[in-house]
Amino acid sequence: MPFHAGPAPEPLDPELLEKLSRVSFPTLGHYLEEGFADFGIRRLAGTARVVGRAVTVRITAQDSTVLHHAAGWCEPGDVFVIDTGGDTRHAPVGEVLAATLALRGAAGVIVDGVVTDLDEVEHFGLPVYARGSSVLTTKLLSVDAGGVNVPVVCGGVTVSPGDVVLADRNGVFFGTPSVVAALIDTALADDAEEPDLVEELRQGARLGELTGASDAVRGFTATVPAAATSAAARTLVKAAVNGGRTRTEHPSIPLTDAEIADAARASVAAGADVVHAHVRTPDGGQTIAPDAVAAMVRAVKAADPSIVVGTTTGLWTCSGHEERMRHLAAWPADALPDFASVAFSEEGAAEAAELVLARGMVLESAVWHLDEVPALLASPTLHRNVRILIEPEDEDPAEAVAHARAIAAAVRAAGVTTPLLYHGYDATAWPLVRAALDDGAEVRVGFEDMLTLDDGSFAPDNAAMVELARRLEQGR
Repeated sequence: MPFHAGPAPEPLDPELLEKLSRVSFPTLGHYLEEGFADFGIRRLAGTARVVGRAVTVRITAQDSTVLHHAAGWCEPGDVFVIDTGGDTRHAPVGEVLAATLALRGAAGVIVDGVVTDLDEVEHFGLPVYARGSSVLTTKLLSVDAGGVNVPVVCGGVTVSPGDVVLADRNGVFFGTPSVVAALIDTALADDAEEPDLVEELRQGARLGELTGASDAVRGFTATVPAAATSAAARTLVKAAVNGGRTRTEHPSIPLTDAEIADAARASVAAGADVVHAHVRTPDGGQTIAPDAVAAMVRAVKAADPSIVVGTTTGLWTCSGHEERMRHLAAWPADALPDFASVAFSEEGAAEAAELVLARGMVLESAVWHLDEVPALLASPTLHRNVRILIEPEDEDPAEAVAHARAIAAAVRAAGVTTPLLYHGYDATAWPLVRAALDDGAEVRVGFEDMLTLDDGSFAPDNAAMVELARRLEQGR
């Protein structure tokens, strides 16, 4: 591939850099699952912690021409991230390259490969991370290949220019500035609480009682859920048990955590595979505030630990995208939903989707209109969805079905093989269930989408709608 140079990345926010200089890097590992380089990349020189902006360099196995060029443009605080294409024989970084970077103020260098001149490099104080060392080096062969400030792979992680790089003797982390910024205050608060926790342990407290782990263990049951029918033999049915519905619409809408847990358990017993619930506030509103989400998840898991439960990340639950990111970053790690939904009609959807995955949850992305498909297809998380939700807002049933099928066709035409799920609202809900069954898509039923059964009669509860969906499936 010919040489390519991307634009220089934007500087990192000084306030974020200051906070990152104080945080314990492993604290981020309490909240994230993505971005951590594999353990093979270790610190081989230097002692300082690394906090900085990624400047990415991709080279060929034997030629370091591109790297020498890029080093001359290093700016203070940059972290050079070097992708060797999998080569672990030729060392691209030695005394001269390290001297160049150190003298220009680099914060460090991360090599997915080997380095050389370790004794000499140590004199410059530059933190150097690599898989090992070698006396075999790269050469200046002037090969027209590689790139600077292009996406690279380092330690199994895809790194983009401008990403945050953190490294110490524990390992290396790469993250997008938006994800790290959303999480940093929560991580610092955790760090501040840790000395008190250690002191309680010194006084004889049991760790499990302090963290809540012992309560969880006491709630474990010895029963093993009955084996489910083969997934290949049945359509996935999701029970969306409440949404934003009110008791004036139906007296059985579950609003409290206990009611949501009961509805989830009954829906699964009736044949639902997964449950989607919106956390509700005492005044009937909706929220994704961390403590509220954790309380709902804990209630459902207490009712039945095997229930797969998810929730929304919709902007209507908070003041906007920035608050959404703060909330998602602060959802307690011991009470995360199993999955979360992100609507690509909303501002910041791609960032929210990345954070859902980074926190270790399963992602499902939603499109409400054909015009939103390009944004979905352009998202870096496209092929990491467990399903794509197709939610046409048309009020006419025939138009809604046609719209859903048009969205599905556009997604499939782009080569996406992820399962699709159709669902509608009120008059379009059951027609879209039938269309989904006809098209081999997954289905969603429940009070969030409909208040009646297929014949127009009032549905007594979520379980009745799940049972009907299963009967419609069997009748196909």
